[in-house]
Amino acid sequence: MARPNADPEETRGRLLAAAAEVFAGRGFAAATVREISARAGSNAALIHYHFGDKLQLYKAVLRDLMQQASLDEVHEIFSLELPPEETVRRVIKARMGAILRHEQAGWHVRLIARELAQPTAALLELKAELAMPLYARGLEVVGALLGRSASDEVTRMSLHSILGQVLFYVLASTGGGVVAEWERLAEHVADFSLAALRGMRED
Repeated sequence: MARPNADPEETRGRLLAAAAEVFAGRGFAAATVREISARAGSNAALIHYHFGDKLQLYKAVLRDLMQQASLDEVHEIFSLELPPEETVRRVIKARMGAILRHEQAGWHVRLIARELAQPTAALLELKAELAMPLYARGLEVVGALLGRSASDEVTRMSLHSILGQVLFYVLASTGGGVVAEWERLAEHVADFSLAALRGMRED
């Protein structure tokens, strides 16, 4: 039951947290507004008030996930115009640390796994809005390290290889032990990736 005189932001936060857990556990299609509101100790009317409907609530959860994946921090790193190797190192550390060190890493990973298995239009929409500009900058940085253009196929595959390592450790965090040593793992991914890019460089 909703608490009387509850702060609107507190209520919204509880609904968002409850929705994250339910969506991660059941997926978008199987989750219900009733279950989410019950988990939050609230009612369905407040979900409609704060978010509109289940789809908008899901988008809010995904947006929160992306923000906690340090997209703002990555934007800032790219804006510093650092040497390409330092940029790659910092971005890897930001992306891995954002999820692996977060106290709610469990639902983050489960939701990512669900979206990988059954992508939703909601994620594709937010990806185009929030992630694709960063992806384009990543291609430019990796291309500079390779001595290739951002549109080169090898540049694209190399960036995908780096992102794949990050994703592997994020998904592996469900087995335990990964979160505690995320900084060392981020350094390893950076060292490994940069060594490979140096070896592939076209002079």
